Amino acid sequence: MIESEEIGTVGVGEATIPPIRTFNETLGIAEADFVRETKASFKLGIEFVDWGKQGHRYFHPFGGHGRNFDYVPLHQYWLKARAEGEEAPIDDWSMALADRPTEPLRSAQPGPALGPFNL
Repeated sequence: MIESEEIGTVGVGEATIPPIRTFNETLGIAEADFVRETKASFKLGIEFVDWGKQGHRYFHPFGGHGRNFDYVPLHQYWLKARAEGEEAPIDDWSMALADRPTEPLRSAQPGPALGPFNL
């Protein structure tokens, strides 16, 4: 990393996206070690507020909005529901929403904590 004395920290939610897992695996770095040693946290997406127009918000997950069901992406089920009259935004269907978790995501199986979001 190169830092400039003329430009301060931007501070706008810098993040590492999901391919870091493959990068670390290639280097032989265990995810638990990486998180502990870097004091990292997981960021599953970013919310845009008033981006396109006042009062509009959009949550962009880093990966899909959720797991596939029977090989069908979750957003396809949302689109079908919308066609049948469902009014809830796709964000309400998202497993990755940053403003809603009250408990850390954990897997009952050993392995990466956020395996479903390694998309």
